[in-house]
Amino acid sequence: MKLFETPIRWTGGLLALGAALLFLFIAGPFPLLRDDFVKIGALSLSVVILLLSTQPLAVKHPKTSAAWRGIFWLIDAGLLIAFLYATWWFFKFLISSRNALVFLNQDDYIVGAIGMLILVEIVRRSYGWAIPIIVAIFVIYPFFGHSFSVLGLQIDWLPDSLDLPWIFRFSGYTIEKIFTDLWYSSFGVFGSLLSIVITVVTAFIIFGAILEVTGGVTVLLRLATAATGRIRGGPAHSAIVASALFGSINGAPIANVTSTGVFTIPLIRSIGFSGAFAGGVEAAASTAGQFTPPVMATVAFLVAGNAGVPYTTVALAAVIPALLYYAVLFSSVYTEAVRLGIGPSKERVRLNLDDALQSLTVLAPVVAVVGFLLAGFTAGRAGFWAVVTAILSGLFVKIVFTLRGNHDAQLRLFPAQILGALIKGGNQSAQIIVLIGAIGIIIGVNNLTGLGLRFAAEVVQFSGGSIFIPFLLTMFAAIFLGMGLPTVAAYSIVTVVMGPTIETIGVPALSAYMFILYFAVLANITPPVAIASYAAAPLAKANPLATSMQAVRIALVGFLIPFIWIYYPSILLVVGFSWQEFIWILARMPLAIWLFSTALSGVEQRPLSLLERLARPVLAFATLFAPPAAQMACFVIGAGMVGRHYIGRSKAHHTP
Repeated sequence: MKLFETPIRWTGGLLALGAALLFLFIAGPFPLLRDDFVKIGALSLSVVILLLSTQPLAVKHPKTSAAWRGIFWLIDAGLLIAFLYATWWFFKFLISSRNALVFLNQDDYIVGAIGMLILVEIVRRSYGWAIPIIVAIFVIYPFFGHSFSVLGLQIDWLPDSLDLPWIFRFSGYTIEKIFTDLWYSSFGVFGSLLSIVITVVTAFIIFGAILEVTGGVTVLLRLATAATGRIRGGPAHSAIVASALFGSINGAPIANVTSTGVFTIPLIRSIGFSGAFAGGVEAAASTAGQFTPPVMATVAFLVAGNAGVPYTTVALAAVIPALLYYAVLFSSVYTEAVRLGIGPSKERVRLNLDDALQSLTVLAPVVAVVGFLLAGFTAGRAGFWAVVTAILSGLFVKIVFTLRGNHDAQLRLFPAQILGALIKGGNQSAQIIVLIGAIGIIIGVNNLTGLGLRFAAEVVQFSGGSIFIPFLLTMFAAIFLGMGLPTVAAYSIVTVVMGPTIETIGVPALSAYMFILYFAVLANITPPVAIASYAAAPLAKANPLATSMQAVRIALVGFLIPFIWIYYPSILLVVGFSWQEFIWILARMPLAIWLFSTALSGVEQRPLSLLERLARPVLAFATLFAPPAAQMACFVIGAGMVGRHYIGRSKAHHTP
């Protein structure tokens, strides 16, 4: 059986390599194939790759007998053939519909249903049961209208007593309309979201895979340690910087945790922090890479598409919020170090010429991305040239190291490493593509039924003109759906449900969709299901739930940042910018962050009294959200409260 399985999985790997090259071809400076054909081909290829390589039943159940493994392979072969048939059928439908008016028949419904079922099954194998359950609920929903029709026959199959209540009630749709929107159109599985992922996102997924093999992680850790070694709790600060830098490039929280955390978490524990705290720091920092410019995560391209702005605008808007978030993490780590009596790191990292050379493997591609985007290139094309630059800079560094007598450079292994990275990028791209295809079903149902618009009307009426309540509901929705789901899935589903709501209350689209992105990202550290925290827990030798709780405590003040830009959009730099508002909010934010952080830890330069711990968060909140006159008063009181500690410390140092 193994002799039989090996060539199949090799075929899947070769197809993943071919897919990576194809996606780069589509994103790069080459003629773009027809959009519909690209979507059909990319989704079909992705399903084939996953069924042959990473998600076959035989691989998911490795301890079964040879007979059962053979049965599993036959099942997957049947699924593969059936899905390819379904996509070929859709291809024929497209060709026919361009030349004449085409009506669906019973065969079309069956083939479309089979295609969607197989797609959802592949998603279940890759991501678990949560997404298939959500998709199933949305697919069943259109059939629960007051009535629906099949082939022109009106069917009133639900008694009035079973009509859906409130915003969920609707008159019904024809089965032709349901299947046309979900499978045979550009509004469902093969929607515009799939185009964005194929033509833009895949290039950056491959880019992140390439950077992992060119030595970028090691040099980022050394740079971060050198920059933060003199601060109290140095290794924890190093973890924040390294994870921010690496996370802004690869945009995958679990990969970021496992890549950098294997080095940083033991260092954090070694200087006196608890295991749960060490894992929490790494999880909170790694997660934030998804909204850290210049590259950010793949979901940032979806934000750009939803908001109707260039990707560079999204990246620029994220600069200040990302810096504020990391300021929250730094202050939390610093105050915890003070509380525990932990000083600066005793070991110093001295950067050398090798570090400068190795840094080219990260700096050159990032500069290329920024340069090409600023030059007006599309995001996909910038991603293509980033991949090219990453490969060339990695090759250049290895050649230089080899010529300087560094035998650890392993130049001869570089081609195999790049091929491995391309295969990994192809597999990761395939997983994202099938995920987006399944989410397209949810989007199609929402567009068909108008559920999101009806929900928006109810929320707006309930909120009575307040913008706080709709965004509070959006925050809870993003965090709840983001638990255990990839950020792309959480963001997309929340956008379907809450997007119409937040667009109707007068908040700029970019501010609203950035809000959803931010909380979909933070769901990765929020219990009870916090995938980034759970990935960090084994490395920290800590309880996963305790690690998640620590991650939330460390990043807690950061949960206020999206509300700040809703009320003070100037911090996004590109939305309703005002210098006066920008300067005033930036003056208040550091103080508010510090007041919150010291209140949570209970220390500043010395332990805080209970009264002061209670007063500080009240002052911090009022400094940000109270009426203007009260803001100024609370700002002065809060600054005086902080200054008193430092003046007291200065006098103590000068006392004879």
